[in-house]
Amino acid sequence: MLVARDRMPGAGRGGRGPPEPVEISDGSTSLRRVPTVEGLQFSYALHPLPPGRLPFRRWRWELWHGATLVAAGWRLSRPQAGRALRLSAAEFGHRLFGLQAPTREPHHGGGDLEPGTAERLAIGPITCLLVPRALELPVPAPSRP
Repeated sequence: MLVARDRMPGAGRGGRGPPEPVEISDGSTSLRRVPTVEGLQFSYALHPLPPGRLPFRRWRWELWHGATLVAAGWRLSRPQAGRALRLSAAEFGHRLFGLQAPTREPHHGGGDLEPGTAERLAIGPITCLLVPRALELPVPAPSRP
């Protein structure tokens, strides 16, 4: 399940929060502690594309992990581009730690992502941070005449 939230239960307490319900393959649930991976950070770029041959607006999105471009694409609206960013972060984060990626469902990862805002995501056992790529780039020194 992909959930965007600011604070995870048990965060900052060494993972000693209440046990989380876990769904078992036969459909039942069990209460047990689930390890959480924290400290994962992705940067993103999200901007409108200039008008072209197509008669509608498009939004370009890019997901970066350090200096590596992980995923990129375009969508027809900014909320759709934000969803694509979140789902790509979920899939890559799980693959990075050798975990099975969550299944894509229509209501997961929805919601608008305004360019320039940071967002914390809770993605199953993984917590990651999406930050704008422009904040990580060094500011060029002003040139003097």
